[in-house]
Amino acid sequence: MYEWCVDECVDEGEDMAECIRLCRDVADVATLHARFMARDSNYSASLAEECAGVCEECAEVCGRHEQAHCQPCADVVSTCAESCRSMAGA
Repeated sequence: MYEWCVDECVDEGEDMAECIRLCRDVADVATLHARFMARDSNYSASLAEECAGVCEECAEVCGRHEQAHCQPCADVVSTCAESCRSMAGA
């Protein structure tokens, strides 16, 4: 989802730079967190907290844009943030 939003944002122009960076950050942090969870890493909870923060910021920025591709992305990363917050507190 995040990489799709990035690809779509590239065609929208320069004002989408922050959205692009945050979507890429979410994709990377979420992937890393999934790997940590898979190996039951002791650092998974702290990475979940970081992932939640990145997701929340990305959702806020994507939610400001009217483009059709940004709205679904904002919804997905909001859900991801909630899941990560839950995992961080567990």
